[in-house]
Amino acid sequence: MDNGMLDRLRQLAEKLEELNARMERPDFYADPKKAAAFLREQKELEPVVNAYRAYCRAKQDMSDALELMSLTLLDHIVVAEDDFVSMRDSGFLHEF
Repeated sequence: MDNGMLDRLRQLAEKLEELNARMERPDFYADPKKAAAFLREQKELEPVVNAYRAYCRAKQDMSDALELMSLTLLDHIVVAEDDFVSMRDSGFLHEF
């Protein structure tokens, strides 16, 4: 995904957090028109930000899985190498 788009989505997520924090303040409904505008904006941002967060989680999960796979493969290579060295040193390979 384009870095500019990701930056914009990150900004929208921050904006949603700001709106949510504002809504928690006791004076939020002091100006009903302003409150209604904030609620509309929140309603518009929420699905976009939720999709962005899901994308970020999926990207992190994929990165974690790839790291785990590479570590596992590396572990298998190290074990195989150790086994080969042990068999070579014991003379087992010379029997074939």
